[in-house]
Amino acid sequence: MIRVSEGMGELIIEGGEDGLRVLAGNLRGLETEGADDEHLHTEYFPGHFYLAESSTPAVVALREK
Repeated sequence: MIRVSEGMGELIIEGGEDGLRVLAGNLRGLETEGADDEHLHTEYFPGHFYLAESSTPAVVALREK
């Protein structure tokens, strides 16, 4: 599950080991796939194999410092 904490502005990512491993792999792949893939959409859909229905959609984007 991905959610934002009430009033704290923190991103909270919770879940089983397998789901967290998949998400971590997707995030690691983001930095190595090159300029064509500078962002990652993560959003629940019916039958999603690791996100809960109550998860908050998220977009993770790379940006230059």
